[in-house]
Amino acid sequence: MPQKYTWRFDHYPVSEELPVSVFNDDTWFITNTEIPFFHFHDTLEITYWVEGTGGFIINGTEYDLSAGDLCVICPNALHYSFNRSRQPSRCKYLYVDLDRFLSLNPYGFHDLELLKSHLQGFRPILSSARHPDAVPLLLAIFDEIEKKAQNWHAAVLSLLGLLLNLILRAQEQSEFRNSLSGMDTFPLAPALDLIRARFGEEITARDLAKACHMSDTNFRRVFSKALNMSPMQYLRQVRIQKACEQLILSSDSVAEIAERVGFRSISTFNRDFKQTMRVSPREWRSTHQS
Repeated sequence: MPQKYTWRFDHYPVSEELPVSVFNDDTWFITNTEIPFFHFHDTLEITYWVEGTGGFIINGTEYDLSAGDLCVICPNALHYSFNRSRQPSRCKYLYVDLDRFLSLNPYGFHDLELLKSHLQGFRPILSSARHPDAVPLLLAIFDEIEKKAQNWHAAVLSLLGLLLNLILRAQEQSEFRNSLSGMDTFPLAPALDLIRARFGEEITARDLAKACHMSDTNFRRVFSKALNMSPMQYLRQVRIQKACEQLILSSDSVAEIAERVGFRSISTFNRDFKQTMRVSPREWRSTHQS
C-alpha cells in the first residue's frame, strides 16, 4: 500500500560527498487525503511527477502537474501537495543544497541566486512538452547516485549543473527577469543573504536597503515587486520557519526559541506563528516531534 504523506519542516541532510539527497524509490505517493499544514525546507526541491495528476500550492499560488512534469520549489517556500487522480499520484524527489553546489562547482555559475527564493513571476513547472530534456537529466542523476560507477561524483555534479542551468534558462523564456529590473545579477541578493545570516538580530528595512546600495523607497518597491511581500513580511516568514526547525530539533522552551529567532514578545510570536502555520508553536512541536 502506498504510504500516506505527513508534511512538515525537515532538514534534508545532503551526503558528505555531494550537495544532494534523493527520494527515488517507488514508495513516495501523494494521496487523496487533504494535507492540513504547509511544508518547507532549506534546500531546493525538484519533484518529478511520475504518474497521476495533482500539483502544489507554493506561497499561496496553485500549480498543476501531470505525469512527466517537474516542479521546482525554492528553499523556504511554503508549500503543500494535492492529488486529483482517483489513485495516489507517484513522485520522485531531488533536494539540492545550492550553496554547497556552488562551493563544489569548479566553473562560474551565474544567477543561481534566482533559485534561492521563490520570487514573484518565477515559473516552477517544467512540462515534459516544453522541456523534454529535464526529466532525462534528473533520471541520469538518480542513476549515477544509485550505481556509483567510476567518477560518479563528477558525473552527478555535471548533470546537476546542466539541470540547474536548464531551470534558469526556462525562466528566460518568461517575463521573470524583466520583473527584476532587467539586471543581470539579482539585485536583492545582499538583503536576502543578510536576512538568512542575521534573522535573530534587530534588522530594519533601511539596513537591507543599505546592503543593496538602494534608497529606502526604491528598495521597498523592488523587493515587493520581486517577492510579492514587504521586506519585513519576508523577515517574519524566515523567523517563523527557523522557529519551526528549532521546535522540532531542540527541547528549548517556546519563549527561548521565540527570542532566538528575533521575536521580542512571546505574544507576538504566538500570534504570527499561528497566522502563518495554522497551529500554535506547541501544537506544531507536539505533532512533528512525535
